[in-house]
Amino acid sequence: MKTTVATGFPGFQYGLGLLNGDAPCAPIWGHNGDYLGYFDFAIASDAADRQVVLMMNLDDEVNTPPAADEAFTTALFTLYCPA
Repeated sequence: MKTTVATGFPGFQYGLGLLNGDAPCAPIWGHNGDYLGYFDFAIASDAADRQVVLMMNLDDEVNTPPAADEAFTTALFTLYCPA
């Protein structure tokens, strides 16, 4: 699952059901999904000592305003990397 290939998004790779990338404070492993008005993202550290799961009631690929998408990503990384 942790053998990854490029995703087309700089800094992120994808394996068998797992996304790998870099948060501001540490690498992440995770998975996201969307379905008819919902979007969620779950991320964890390699050792699973740091985990965050967020969900919003907007479909990330179709209906999400850019400001909401940016706020979601900011919240995800802020919770993952509290400083």
